[in-house]
Amino acid sequence: MVLITACTVQQRSVALKIPFITSLGEKSVSRNLVVEIHLNSGVRGIGEASASLAMPHETQETMSAWIGSIRNKIVGFPVHAVRAGFINRTWWGEKELTHPTALGALECAVLDAEAQENHKRPTAFFGNNRKPIQTDITLSAWDADMTLKVARHYYRKTFRRFKVKIGKAPLRKDMNRLDRLITQFEDCEFWIDANQGLTTASALKLIRHLEPVKKKIRGLEQPTPKEDLAALKKVKDNSPFPVYADESAGSLENVKRLIKKNAVDGIVVKIAKTGLFEAMEIVRLARRHHKKTMISCMAESARGLATSVHWAIGDGGFDWVDLDSFELTRSSVPTSLYEARGPWLSLPRLRART
Repeated sequence: MVLITACTVQQRSVALKIPFITSLGEKSVSRNLVVEIHLNSGVRGIGEASASLAMPHETQETMSAWIGSIRNKIVGFPVHAVRAGFINRTWWGEKELTHPTALGALECAVLDAEAQENHKRPTAFFGNNRKPIQTDITLSAWDADMTLKVARHYYRKTFRRFKVKIGKAPLRKDMNRLDRLITQFEDCEFWIDANQGLTTASALKLIRHLEPVKKKIRGLEQPTPKEDLAALKKVKDNSPFPVYADESAGSLENVKRLIKKNAVDGIVVKIAKTGLFEAMEIVRLARRHHKKTMISCMAESARGLATSVHWAIGDGGFDWVDLDSFELTRSSVPTSLYEARGPWLSLPRLRART
């Protein structure tokens, strides 16, 4: 029987190539946590938790302490049973699930270990698609000149989908910045992420401003404060392009409320926001109710992004993919797990067994 023999954590800081700026704050280093699951067969599975501006309570110290507090609940148990317990939520009570970012890293490490033990890729757990997927690249809430400079750099690297952070500067500056981007990159698609930085009035003003180029806008993400679902619905009801919830969709219960109120067109999922298996349940729920889905990430290293990449590839059904931290962080892509050629993420070819 294949048992988990150890669960270890290591704090690891990952430098960003350019400071990351949103309406919620700024950072130049992501303080992450690497989680390792060791099996008695010698296999070692890896997951990674990224501290974020959106979830300030998820620090390296608090996540390390949380994993330490539940370590004895998984060590000594069969890896397949632990993974199954994560999925059906029988492994521990809801009161213990206070750190979803750390939980997501732990779930990824368990899944990675089990996949290796069974000589499979994690992709097999998520679906049958094996075609490459196209990610966007995030343009932080820099000034217009910096935004255009970085956009030109990634355009040369064949990126054609830009996720643009707004809400830090006055709206008129953000609108000017968007105008310059959309004009200069005529063959590109755009995703706008306000990180709760707009009021209802300013969000509606932005929508009216972008009406002439609505076909180029693939999504408006979390324009208004996360608790105000009425504001979110008003923006959605008046928008010619899809409005997505991110911070408002912080749990399965949150998403149920969003769906009940028909407050958004789509849901953003991140492993770091809810944990892996709850995020998968959210996707299933959203699609049953004909909502669009977008998969995103925090500032995981290229290695830490692997499970999200395998999920997005195996699923093959996300309406937008925002898995760009391999480009934003100073870390190299582990080509044994996935390959990145410009915006295209794919699985490496399997080597023939000898």
